[in-house]
Amino acid sequence: MKVVTIIARVLLGLIFVVFGSNAFLHFLPMPPLPQGVAGEYLHAFFASGYVHAIGGLQVIGGLLLLIGRFVPLGLTILGFLQEVVSGRHTLRADEPVNVGGNDAAPGPYDYLLIALGVCTSMTVGLYARRKQWPLENIIVSLRHSRIHAKDCEECETKEGMLDRIDTEIELTGTLTAEQHAKLMEIAAKCPVHRTLKSEINIRLQAAEKSSAP
Repeated sequence: MKVVTIIARVLLGLIFVVFGSNAFLHFLPMPPLPQGVAGEYLHAFFASGYVHAIGGLQVIGGLLLLIGRFVPLGLTILGFLQEVVSGRHTLRADEPVNVGGNDAAPGPYDYLLIALGVCTSMTVGLYARRKQWPLENIIVSLRHSRIHAKDCEECETKEGMLDRIDTEIELTGTLTAEQHAKLMEIAAKCPVHRTLKSEINIRLQAAEKSSAP
């Protein structure tokens, strides 16, 4: 068990040293920035130099894990930062500074909103292409909040607190009023939207330990 812990610590340290160093050395290829508001935000973020501060903390925390000294301090520096592997894609997740994170990556709820926003945009775009409608661009803006159930007129639950996701969709192009209305209707039919609106059964269990060869 001690060997497994050491391997996990070393691997975690290597991951943060590599990704933290990339903030300064740029040896990992980065896709071009998106157009529009998202691209402007990312450009301002990189220009601020904040990414270097985050990278520096990752390198320091990673090195502490690698050498096995002051490991609790290293984990504290890294905060909530997570390396996420999804198939052949590598992502990162963190929490905002006000809850103890370093704001080095989107948070869990950010990824939830990203999933809904991307699914909505894909669904609307696919429908417009099939209909050959002149839809040029889709911007989906989302915000998550907690509200009192009694303040939600259309909700069945009337006690306690509820999660609310406000979604704003901007469609550009020479669409008719009927086409625009239909696309807004289609937006509510994306698979992720339906999943979030339906009853969800989440099964939590401990992973089975692999037997030693």
